Amino acid sequence: MMLRKILMSAAMFFVAIASAQISAETALQTLDDQYPQEKIYLLTDKSSYTAGDHLWFKAFVMSGLTTSEISTSLMVELYSREKKLIVRRTVPIFDGEASGDFPVSDTLRENVYYLRAYTPWMTNFSEDFQMVKKLPVYNPDSKEKLVKETESPWSISAHPEGGTLLADTPVKVAVRMHTEGIFPEGWEGFVAEASQPETPLVRFTAMDRNIGLFTFTPETGKKYTITVTDRSGKKSTTTLPAATTEGLHLAVNSMDDKIEFQLKTPKGATAVPYKVVASMGSRLVYKALFKSFSGEASYAIPTDQLINGVLQITVFDAHEKVVAKRLCFVMPGKLSVLKPDISHAEISTQPRANSSFEITSPKEIPAYTVRVTDAASKNFDENENLLTALWLTQDFNAPIDDAASYFSGKGNMEALDALLISEEWKRFDWNSVLAGEFPRITTKNNAYLSYTGKLTINGKPSPYTTLNLLVSSQSDKNVKIVQASTDANGEFILNNMVFNEPLTIRYQVNGLSSALNETALVYVKPSVSYIPLKKDFPAETGYRLEPRTAGEALLPQVARSLDERKFKKAYDDKVTTIQEVQITAKKKNATEELNKELSSPMFSSMDEKVFDFVNDNQSIGGYTDILQWLQGRVAGLQIQNQNGESVPYIRNSKATIYLDEMQMDASSIRSISVSDIAMVKVIKGPLAGAIGGGGGGSVLIYTKRGDHSQKDHSNEMSSSLQSFVLGGYSKVQPYDSPDYSNADLKKMSVDSRSVLYWNPHLEQDIQNPEAVDFYNNDKASGFNVLIIGFDKEHMQPLMYQGTLK
Repeated sequence: MMLRKILMSAAMFFVAIASAQISAETALQTLDDQYPQEKIYLLTDKSSYTAGDHLWFKAFVMSGLTTSEISTSLMVELYSREKKLIVRRTVPIFDGEASGDFPVSDTLRENVYYLRAYTPWMTNFSEDFQMVKKLPVYNPDSKEKLVKETESPWSISAHPEGGTLLADTPVKVAVRMHTEGIFPEGWEGFVAEASQPETPLVRFTAMDRNIGLFTFTPETGKKYTITVTDRSGKKSTTTLPAATTEGLHLAVNSMDDKIEFQLKTPKGATAVPYKVVASMGSRLVYKALFKSFSGEASYAIPTDQLINGVLQITVFDAHEKVVAKRLCFVMPGKLSVLKPDISHAEISTQPRANSSFEITSPKEIPAYTVRVTDAASKNFDENENLLTALWLTQDFNAPIDDAASYFSGKGNMEALDALLISEEWKRFDWNSVLAGEFPRITTKNNAYLSYTGKLTINGKPSPYTTLNLLVSSQSDKNVKIVQASTDANGEFILNNMVFNEPLTIRYQVNGLSSALNETALVYVKPSVSYIPLKKDFPAETGYRLEPRTAGEALLPQVARSLDERKFKKAYDDKVTTIQEVQITAKKKNATEELNKELSSPMFSSMDEKVFDFVNDNQSIGGYTDILQWLQGRVAGLQIQNQNGESVPYIRNSKATIYLDEMQMDASSIRSISVSDIAMVKVIKGPLAGAIGGGGGGSVLIYTKRGDHSQKDHSNEMSSSLQSFVLGGYSKVQPYDSPDYSNADLKKMSVDSRSVLYWNPHLEQDIQNPEAVDFYNNDKASGFNVLIIGFDKEHMQPLMYQGTLK
């Protein structure tokens, strides 16, 4: 992986290299190899909902500082404050991204709810690092209403830089504000001797709502207190540890070209060995061994081989005991964020007018997530974004107010540095891992949907037996026959499966008499299981419930949501009566129908690109090789010439080729005339039809048939067999936006939509970039545009937030 290459290169910068690997390095290597951890950024189409709404979400699953290659399934759950599960969705992850939706029930009472997102692999680690997002849900029919708090209980904590208050040495002290509700604004404080707590030695003012910072020189044997007061006069006091005359002080200055760290011991201290280890996540990026150190000295870690993210610098003594540690942000003034270009923009703010623009990127981004909203609507969370999840918030437990401001381009990086002085890296504990105590893996990481089946005949396990599995679904009655073989315990595995509607699988034991086949039973257990949430939600939410007064005015976002719902119903009813729309839909669905006719459910995916040669003119004239025609038409697909043969690769992995769902090599495809091809599909992820493996991607070629509607008799043959059902992933409902190209639709009731466009997977077409095309509501005078994506090859997030008028 590119991440390993970059970070391990940085590990070559040693002041002095130990002659043999020692336990800190071994612990990091073990964590990195065997216990990689994931984090999630979950974007929702809005930040609050009204009961009866529909919620859409997009998730980025990351590991370290790039998108994750670990997990392939994501669970998203909605809970009440009392931890009652309301709804659950399971969706597939492709290239570290996933999307889905669910209805917000109209029976939900008004309150704060919580979205929880996690992968099965994440359940092996602390729940504190699962994604939990607060979600207000309004309901005008509830007896109680949500009211935003204006203040919340808060407390403070004090953190000397490096963790040690060294006597007679100037030291930075970060003062951290803690609350589960509303952060106070404009707070200030002072430090005083504990014996004279009201006599300030140093005063300081908060750098932002999260953090304050001051520098002072503690004296030997003295204790100190810190007192903070907010604008309302509320106070809180905490105590600093006593200044010590032993140990080591660690100070850090993170710059764009280097990270300077200073080590200092008390005057007259005996020289002793120290080791400095720097890590990003669980990846070693730097180490230095000082065989004998005392006094004061500065050193530098070059950043030319590093990337943005939190760096942990840890100092160990000769007994591998932590004596100082400090977190900092790498290259704070040089954020590596791709900025897409917005081109060919045709924007109109007239009611129900059409607007469009195209997106181009300096790097190859497989797909973008795009949201366009009415600029006047405030129902969108701006506290956290892809950058904060990647670099900050999802690695720490304590709430951070307005975390997005740190990476906005005008962020207060001094405040971010102070914030990191107040934090500790809690994804692992040095004392535990140095003692050989690592997480206990109880949930295995399976590829997509996997099932363990057990075959019994006459009530006994049947080892080394071949089963014929006849697979069909509700939408596709055509039967696909695959085989599975049991092991010594009579078990077989169905893995790497991606489908979003129940599959009915009838089975027959190969070579067994009809009488014995009737005694054959298959028991199936899914590998993906739901893990109940153990911890409680925060007591403080930033909201309180009050009795609702009859006839009182609704909140603007609630009134707007109700109007949106009425509009959608009226629009849907109107569309069904317009022949032109029906004809357009029929034309649009012709490819879908062809795909359904030619593809069996085991050879379909939610992440597929379909080329229809029956209903669309694909300009294939002049080509003799269908694989060469595909070159440049699918992002991430490359056709390489190997010994005269065209060989497809999808994101640097060799793709599997299928002809009419039979695996073929590249040489066999060259003989197929392009005029005989009905359809081609490119699937970038795994394929359910490849039972037992093969998840690097596939190119599926389907030839034309004399009669596409010929009857399939396999269903009749299998109807008498015993069967089991596999549930599959949650089916995603398309996000429908109004199309005002028909004049009749412009005569409808008030259009007050706040979300004008939502597309969690706008695939980048290299040759013909697709435009973002949307219609205005009745009043929007500007449009807020959010575009996010990820260049996985170079580990660079892409993000655009702007207003078009």
